[in-house]
Amino acid sequence: MKKDISQRFDGINQRFDGIDQRLDSMDQRLCKVEHKLDVVVEQTAGLMEFRTETNHKLDKISDDQKSIIQVLGEHEISIRSLQRRPV
Repeated sequence: MKKDISQRFDGINQRFDGIDQRLDSMDQRLCKVEHKLDVVVEQTAGLMEFRTETNHKLDKISDDQKSIIQVLGEHEISIRSLQRRPV
């Protein structure tokens, strides 16, 4: 009877050891996933900052281009006016 109970406890202990090993393995995997997630979040923040900066630069380029078009239009009018004048 004692051997039977002892064998059952040994079996239960082996199962718990297996469960502990599996939990340790899962814990390690979870830590790796969390680290990867942290890296992704950090990269996403960097990309969002880059996107914002790029949008601001594109807005400035667009405004500058509009100003250049206006200046070129004024110069074109001046050039045509000068061309019409008799020399």
